[in-house]
Amino acid sequence: MGIDFNALRALSERTPAKRLVISGPHDPEALCAVQDARDKGRVTATALGRELSPWETVAVRDRVDAAVPEARAEAFHRVKRGDADVWMDTGPLDGGFFSLLGPTAEKGRVLSHATVRAAPGDGRLMVLTDTLIHESPGIREKIGIAE
Repeated sequence: MGIDFNALRALSERTPAKRLVISGPHDPEALCAVQDARDKGRVTATALGRELSPWETVAVRDRVDAAVPEARAEAFHRVKRGDADVWMDTGPLDGGFFSLLGPTAEKGRVLSHATVRAAPGDGRLMVLTDTLIHESPGIREKIGIAE
């Protein structure tokens, strides 16, 4: 059974825009992807921290003096409080990033992590996912992860 990307695209077009909060160092490819998603009405974006100053054309800037660790912590807490739907970190994912997730994982809450990379050689997109804490996500949770 393959992934029906046309069905996913159609679903995303019917879904209200997600509130995206972004942290990490500047990444031109991520910037282009967020701009494309914003232009299609799929996300509204807030970029946190001084590293993301080039993002001012595609995202609301906030916490403009924060270093990456502080911006990551603020992004995580915005999602946790429900002030944002999705947290996008431009990486690299290090111990500081995962230490934010630890206390939530220990409480048995659902945490999902997905990394999107260009595959070596052919340049096709490769999606790596890791459900950190959850035995078997339900169908609604799987849809949320995919969105």
